Amino acid sequence: MSKKYTIFVDSSYIRNSKAEYWEIPLSTEGIKSILKFISEQKLSKDVAVVIPEIVIQEIIIQKLNYIRSQLNNLKHVSDNFKNTFSIHGIDLDKYVNFDFNKFFKDKCQEFMNKFNLKQADTPKIDQNELISRSVNKIPPFKEKSDEGFKDTILWHSILNFANNEPSHILLFLTSDKVFENSFLNEEITKINKSGIEIFNDTTQLKAFLNTEFKLNLDWKAKARDIKNKLKEKLGILIEEIYKENYFISDYSGSGKK
Repeated sequence: MSKKYTIFVDSSYIRNSKAEYWEIPLSTEGIKSILKFISEQKLSKDVAVVIPEIVIQEIIIQKLNYIRSQLNNLKHVSDNFKNTFSIHGIDLDKYVNFDFNKFFKDKCQEFMNKFNLKQADTPKIDQNELISRSVNKIPPFKEKSDEGFKDTILWHSILNFANNEPSHILLFLTSDKVFENSFLNEEITKINKSGIEIFNDTTQLKAFLNTEFKLNLDWKAKARDIKNKLKEKLGILIEEIYKENYFISDYSGSGKK
C-alpha cells in the first residue's frame, strides 16, 4: 500500500493578487502552482490538498471587509453627487442587501469541487484548553503577545485531521514561523508518528515531493532543455537543406534555356 500525503495550506498562500480572479477566493497562484505540480507529476492518487475551514473563513472575511469599505466609498460618492448636482439613481440597497458571504462561500465550494480539494473542519475545542494555551503561551500562541487564537484553531483542525488519518504523511505550507516550534511537532507526533513537515514556500514543498516520489525533476528539466536545443538545431539544419536544394533546383532550371 502506497503512502498518502496530505498538504495543508495556510491563508498566506491563498490571497488574490490584482491580476487574478478576485471574485474566486481560492483561485490564486499559490494554490494553482501546487495543483499544477500534482497534476503534471501524476500524484493525485497519493497527494491530497487540504484547506482548513478556519483559513477559508479568514479569506472570506477579508473579502467582506473590503466589500464593506467599497460600499462606504460608494455611499460617500453617491451622497456627494446627490447634494452637489442633485443626481439620484444609485440603488445602494441593492448592493447592501446582496449576500456577498454566500457568494464567496459558493465560489470556494465550486473551486474545491472542481479540483477535488478537501476541507479540514474546525473541531469542537474545549474552552479551558484554549484559555490554558493562551495564558501559558503554548504555541501557536505568541510568547510576547496575545496573538495566536486563529492559529490555535487552525492547529487543532490539523490535529483533528491527523487523528482521523494517522497513517498520512503531513505537510504544511505556511509562512508563519510559529508552526516551526518543536513543541507542536512533538504534540502531533503523539497522534502521527511521522510528525509534520513545515514548508515556507512552494519550491521547498516541490523539492520534498521530488525526493519522496523519486521524480528526478532535475534530469527531466535537463532532458527538456536538450530536447529544445535539438529542435532548434534541427530547425536550422532543415532550413539550410531547404535553401541549398532550392538554390540547386533554381540553378538547374535556369540552365535549360
